[in-house]
Amino acid sequence: MSLFDRDLDIIEVSDKHVPLRIAIFALAFIIAVTAFGFAVAGLGHKDAGYYSINADPNDEAPLYTAGVSLRCWFEGGSEEIKASLNGVQASYNAALLESYKLLDARNEYLTLNNVASLNAKIGEPLSLDERLYDILLDAYAKTREGKGYNLFAGPLYAEWTALLYLENPADSDPLNDPEEAERLEKLRALANDLSLYSLTVVDAENHTLRFDADARVLRELEELECDAPILDLNLLHDAYELQLTAARLEADGFHSGYLSSDSGLSLSLSEMKTGEFRLYALGSEGVEPAAAVIAEGGTAASQFRAFAFSDDPGGFYTVTDAEGAVRFRNPFVPADGVFREKLQSSLVVNLQGDAVEACYQNLCLHSQDSLRESKNLALESPDPILYTTEGSGSVVYANPAARELAAADSDYGYELEEIA
Repeated sequence: MSLFDRDLDIIEVSDKHVPLRIAIFALAFIIAVTAFGFAVAGLGHKDAGYYSINADPNDEAPLYTAGVSLRCWFEGGSEEIKASLNGVQASYNAALLESYKLLDARNEYLTLNNVASLNAKIGEPLSLDERLYDILLDAYAKTREGKGYNLFAGPLYAEWTALLYLENPADSDPLNDPEEAERLEKLRALANDLSLYSLTVVDAENHTLRFDADARVLRELEELECDAPILDLNLLHDAYELQLTAARLEADGFHSGYLSSDSGLSLSLSEMKTGEFRLYALGSEGVEPAAAVIAEGGTAASQFRAFAFSDDPGGFYTVTDAEGAVRFRNPFVPADGVFREKLQSSLVVNLQGDAVEACYQNLCLHSQDSLRESKNLALESPDPILYTTEGSGSVVYANPAARELAAADSDYGYELEEIA
């Protein structure tokens, strides 16, 4: 006989005190119903604190909410917080949707000219929203600097992105697939011949630009059966999107909170409560928090990493080369298509709240051919920079600008070492 069976044997049913039992049951029922009522009422109560703001779905741009998050801090009474939540959500919906549409390189929209419009109308002058006009000229200037960014590398990034999200990406990696290696090399060479492209100011007063691409580009892309847009903000896309969205939120009166993206960007609104930007490292036990930089209101940060955060490694994989070395693949490849793999993770904090500049500096760090060159760039920067390297163990390297703002995560055994 089981224990359960023995318990059944000792249960006795009595008919004594039945009225008392009914009264007790009725009282318990009333208490339960009352408690449930308070619980339901409490569901609508709002306390001071951080709240995640979720943008509403949109049929015209179903992916506009993907990969971007907003959290805002609210204080005051419950009803005041509810009103503020409704207000910031409406502002966020409008800001994020508009930003997404302006920067979309693939899809055109009836109500505006965007990046996709320039791709669709190569050689034609187009009047643009002033914000997009400024963004494209900024991206073009960074392209001409030749430090790892390229506004015309859309097909190259589309190819790498497709590889990163394959079910078995290592099989198709250029180290293992000669055809893929040849295809990537053609796209790399095509993107980095800047004589084949131009972005011309036709009318500055009316924010009119003309995008031109040589016929050779169109011909070779057709031969490669590649329909990816040429003009594409790629690695700076999310940073520009966060900047546009934050500007709208601030203009609408929302100043306490922060935006973040799956691509490693964080942008704090002007009155955000002090927090921290964290750097992660690949330790012996997996991914670990390694260090942090103080995050004040009106600051921004960019983190690049060679490794995935979780067991769902979408966008990240490793492949072993002919010498047996493990090579890391991730979304942060410079525009020349070459993974240097000198830095395993890096954090750049921009104290003026410029997410684009933080991301661009990070890309420049990862575009250097040696650790010495990356270190020199970090030394020159007025903004805090932290990074880890393969084989650095528990050491997090920090530039002098990070001295008063950064701290290692000693709980995980990390320590800071200032570069010189």
